[in-house]
Amino acid sequence: MLFGSVKDQCTLKVLRILNRNLASYSDLFKKTKVSHITLQTVLKKLKEKQFIKDVKQGSFNKKGYDITDKGLRFLRQLEKLKEIIE
Repeated sequence: MLFGSVKDQCTLKVLRILNRNLASYSDLFKKTKVSHITLQTVLKKLKEKQFIKDVKQGSFNKKGYDITDKGLRFLRQLEKLKEIIE
């Protein structure tokens, strides 16, 4: 089933979170409520596909994540698909 796996659900959550604002790894971890391994895998895949990118946050060069234009288009398509199948 589409969107049935934990990774699929995590991917959608991460993109939705980043669509609203930049987020750090710890923010994403708290909001997605998945294991570190799952979140790390999802973030790696999203970066490889250029749906998200690393950004520096704050004065301490804290690493965060931001959604790219490509990621926004992908999120819109996922949302449409999710509407159709539900």
